[in-house]
Amino acid sequence: MALRKQPVFRRTIVPWYDSIPMCIFLAVFCLIVWVYSIIGIGVATVNLQFNTHIWMPRLLLLLSSIALVSLGTRLVKRYLSR
Repeated sequence: MALRKQPVFRRTIVPWYDSIPMCIFLAVFCLIVWVYSIIGIGVATVNLQFNTHIWMPRLLLLLSSIALVSLGTRLVKRYLSR
């Protein structure tokens, strides 16, 4: 009889930065950054002197969206695996 590679009594250790509360905290923080960047895009389009700096809120919007999608898929996979 072959031995199991993963015994039943051992659970995998999840690092603190990959835990569910930390993922939720990061998702909320990314949502705040996302709203901040939407407001920044609105301000940059209204004022012509800030029109050259519209790349920064767009970059924040893109990066926070990527992080939200990544965190969302990670949380959904964990929820479905339970």
